[in-house]
Amino acid sequence: MDYLKTLSNVIHDVNHVMKSHPKRLLHIQGVASCMETFSKQHHLNVTKSLIIAYLHDITKKEDDDWHLIHSNPRYLTIFEDYSYYLHALSACYIAKEKYNIEDQSILDALLYHCTGHDDLDIYAKLLIISDVCEPSRKHHDTSLIFNVALKDVEAAYKMAFELKYQMHLKENQKIHPWFKKAKENIEENHVI
Repeated sequence: MDYLKTLSNVIHDVNHVMKSHPKRLLHIQGVASCMETFSKQHHLNVTKSLIIAYLHDITKKEDDDWHLIHSNPRYLTIFEDYSYYLHALSACYIAKEKYNIEDQSILDALLYHCTGHDDLDIYAKLLIISDVCEPSRKHHDTSLIFNVALKDVEAAYKMAFELKYQMHLKENQKIHPWFKKAKENIEENHVI
């Protein structure tokens, strides 16, 4: 896979798709900025991190029917009552089908960025952290999580995941079973 070419195509498409959604575009760009900072700090593939960041919400503004058509059929029954999370399924699908991404690390980061999951790699954890910490989010002061992530990804992941979980409860989002299971795993195994 040519990461640089893929990134260029993804950024072009995100800018086009989100031109009528400037707040969502600002969010995606903020996530990308955080991912870039964390990736450099932890000596990761920055281009790969940026692909993940730019793709994570590329389908966020589509309707439920669109998501259902553009998702892996094996997940549809698992998510049929959880429309909030459908954009993660379709983002993963688009990554694979449109951009020919086969890097499982990228696909897993996209698929699980709303719910978490057992055994996430560092890229997926950094996406969850970045999604919570990016500067246009005004829900909480996340500077502590951001600063912790520069030194200890596991501790920051636990903090970001808990904040994300509490935000879902506050917004009366129906919590997906994968989200509950990931939270239980973090608590039971003291994943920090």
